[in-house]
Amino acid sequence: MRTFHDRSRSALGWTCLIGMLLGFSPAHALPGDPVWTTPPSVGQNVGSSPAISPGGMIHLGGVDGKLVAFATNGTALWSFATGGPIGSSPTIAPNGDLYVGSYDGQVHAVDATGNELWSYTTGGPIYSSPALAPDGTIYVGSSDGVLYALNPDGTLRWAFTTGAEIGGSPAVGPDGTVYVGCLDTFLYAFAPDGSLKWTFATGGGVGTPAVGVGGNVYVGSFDQKVYALNIDGAEQWSYDTGGRVASAPAVGSDGSIYVGSYDGASVVALSITGALLWTYDAGGSVYSSPAIAADGTVYVGSFDGRVHAIDPATGLAVWTAPTDSAVVSSPAVASDGTVYVTSVQGTTYALEGVAGGLASSVWPMFGQNPVHERVMTDTDLDGDGIFDSWEALYAQFGLSPNDPTDASLDRDFDTNSALLEYLAGTNPGIPNDPVTGAELSIVPGDVAPLGAPDGVVDVSDATVAMRILATPSFVSLLPPTQAVMTNAATDFNQDGVLDFGDALLIQKEIVKP
Repeated sequence: MRTFHDRSRSALGWTCLIGMLLGFSPAHALPGDPVWTTPPSVGQNVGSSPAISPGGMIHLGGVDGKLVAFATNGTALWSFATGGPIGSSPTIAPNGDLYVGSYDGQVHAVDATGNELWSYTTGGPIYSSPALAPDGTIYVGSSDGVLYALNPDGTLRWAFTTGAEIGGSPAVGPDGTVYVGCLDTFLYAFAPDGSLKWTFATGGGVGTPAVGVGGNVYVGSFDQKVYALNIDGAEQWSYDTGGRVASAPAVGSDGSIYVGSYDGASVVALSITGALLWTYDAGGSVYSSPAIAADGTVYVGSFDGRVHAIDPATGLAVWTAPTDSAVVSSPAVASDGTVYVTSVQGTTYALEGVAGGLASSVWPMFGQNPVHERVMTDTDLDGDGIFDSWEALYAQFGLSPNDPTDASLDRDFDTNSALLEYLAGTNPGIPNDPVTGAELSIVPGDVAPLGAPDGVVDVSDATVAMRILATPSFVSLLPPTQAVMTNAATDFNQDGVLDFGDALLIQKEIVKP
């Protein structure tokens, strides 16, 4: 079991920091130890999160209106001044160009050395961070309520006026659909040509979405809920965190969703089907979006002035690292595992992380990847209507990205095909109630002897299954004292009847290798 380390009390942590100030690197730094920090005079931070270029250069904006670039050792390389504070996080193009919004109402494009290429003026301050589609289109929202699509040269491609300010950042799905949240309580979905595909209404202002396994969309709202939607905009599930959700969700390698909450449970972990895995108290509200390391460790900043590292299996702290003030920016994880984060006082921290960089996931951090492109890439190789990432996640149930026939299969015998389970957001290998979609908590097939589960799925369970198949009412075969127990143990599809459907579920588990 990993040990919890509080860096505010770690002698080694202070030794590492002193070593950095003196210009040498500690030989045995632990995760969470500071590698370097910048002085707070660089400029206060209002939420701009670091973006990391493929070469390791770190870029972020500040209240002083400057976009700053740092080398991997913390040396400031250049800065570019905009006309107002920068709350937007920069996005880095494949050629090294950067795009960032400013409170001056402009989207600024600069090259890799900090020279301005162009700017585009919107109708209000920009809090939204740009998304960069594979064709080079730049999507960004503005406080004027307009979502702008810009060409790589800074000319307008199209614009759409929503019903209120856009504070969140767009995300692009695998089919090119552009998703953006708005304070008018709606999540909007647009085709790449700017035509509106659908809207989804929540009970409050909508934040920044993330695109998960299979192209499903996860987004938080000020109505305190996290929503899961399929690619058609239909709700799969929602979870009430108990507090406003401004944090953008992150998705783990197993499809789990991690998100922060303003005044409820600080960090919430949910399964891909919306079941609560754990909650974590970060000592204060969490505006920061989580980032997930290669080993699954979840990093997040908090209003308590710390960066928290959370064990994904237990929901317990692995370590915390103190900063000089609240942390509202989202952590960024470099390819070597270093964690970069900025406090509201404008101090940037490089913290020792887990080797291997980010988790192997479709959306492991704010902005999807270290350059903040905000694009989830996926394919449907067999053309069965299910994105390949979802079929790969459930390969143990016989699904394959190369088999167009598996979309019609009902692997768990609950009357729902794999395609229906995909659209509903349920697990194709666990029986679901056909009406509610709720996954059942059962010990599959363990109903023997005569309805008294013995912890083993074996031939005695097969006998019970055969009796269910052969008898209209299996309960009539049992003594009265066992009838109620049998109802609870064998009515797998919870329809109030012990019948053929239950028998199929039992038999499936008996023959499973």
